[in-house]
Amino acid sequence: IGDGQDVFKDLSTFTSQLDDIRKIMNVSLSSLPGASLVLLDEPCSGTCPEEGSALAEAILEKLVERDVRVVTTTHYERVKDMAMNDDRFQVCNMYWNGSSPSFRALFGFAGHSRSIAAAERSGLPVNVVNRARSLLAGHQEVLGLVEEVEEKRARESQVKLEIAALELRVRELEASLRRWEEKIVAESSALVQQARGALLLQLKAAEATVEEVKEEALRKEELAWGLESEDLELSLSLFYEGAEESELNNKRKMTRK
Repeated sequence: IGDGQDVFKDLSTFTSQLDDIRKIMNVSLSSLPGASLVLLDEPCSGTCPEEGSALAEAILEKLVERDVRVVTTTHYERVKDMAMNDDRFQVCNMYWNGSSPSFRALFGFAGHSRSIAAAERSGLPVNVVNRARSLLAGHQEVLGLVEEVEEKRARESQVKLEIAALELRVRELEASLRRWEEKIVAESSALVQQARGALLLQLKAAEATVEEVKEEALRKEELAWGLESEDLELSLSLFYEGAEESELNNKRKMTRK
């Protein structure tokens, strides 16, 4: 990170960056395949664009051959086009919201550098900016079309994000609904068990009351039967006594005769 140029070491921005890339490649290429992640910010910039882009492409190819994961930024059209010719690479661009970067990546196509717009925002003289635009007159038409495509892709991406957010919300609501349903079922089951327990207690109490009533009725019946038996015995006793006395009287009468 940073510019390692050093006049005393005869290092320019380009050569100091090459020294850093060499060190990174030595470490990553000597590691186990798939064990390294390399981040490169505009590799091989600060030199002739044709030669710099060719070097950047060769470096990226070498890293990917060893299954090194690479994330790089670039303004080189040749490096951007690698994703179109090699399926090991994927390209994306940062969407600009008007004149400001959004820091949102739009995958599937490369953006453009917006150098003229950056120069205008930096306060460069207007006549200089306009002259640059005129020098790129034909190219500016292409860039305009690219910007239109970017805007369209950005809108599509935003719609996809909103749809994904809505789908996530729907899944969350469905999960919440399932939890509530499970809770209701569980609570309903608990209420049913409580009601069943209360009914069983009431039933047992009623059965106990019935048994008590039966026992009381039986005691009363036994008591009544006991009293009737005593009356019957007394009546029989009196009957037999009356019969014996009548028989004695008859015998006395016959004796007199």
